[in-house]
Amino acid sequence: MADVRVLVVDDSAAMRALFCDILDNAKGVTVCGVAKNADDAREQLEKLRPDVLTLDVEMPGKSGMEFLEEIMASAPLPVIMLSSITQAGTGTARRALELGAVHCFPKPLHTSREEFDATVRQLGDIVIRAANGELQPGGCDGDGGGSTYRSDGRIVALACGAAGIETARQVLAAYDT
Repeated sequence: MADVRVLVVDDSAAMRALFCDILDNAKGVTVCGVAKNADDAREQLEKLRPDVLTLDVEMPGKSGMEFLEEIMASAPLPVIMLSSITQAGTGTARRALELGAVHCFPKPLHTSREEFDATVRQLGDIVIRAANGELQPGGCDGDGGGSTYRSDGRIVALACGAAGIETARQVLAAYDT
């Protein structure tokens, strides 16, 4: 099976380098590109067609939250929010998940070898699960909540068209399996 291809979006060159290092060390994951802002990311998404996008919340110009909303309205894909302000239970994390992010993961504050290795394993697993459709909006690292689901094999298709993403959200919220 081919590696999961990830596009890393963060305005900080140091954070881009750190997350590239983390993800490149994760088994089954390859960083296919990096972007420093929403405009750059939009171009990279079209050109590279990654399986998963990691996205910083705070960026100059269009914020990560605004860009997340744009992505979900136009060309949805699994998005993992990476930020120090997307800790479990925060309003920012809840909003990111409402907008369609499949997971929120805190930026690592410490860089000991043990913590780095643990982050590699943890984030690598989240990326692979997101690419395989095993995550849905609703999971933040450390919240203990059920961010994973297992498909029962049924496929549900919903076209938004002119009605837009908000109508689709309402329909899906009412859909009871």
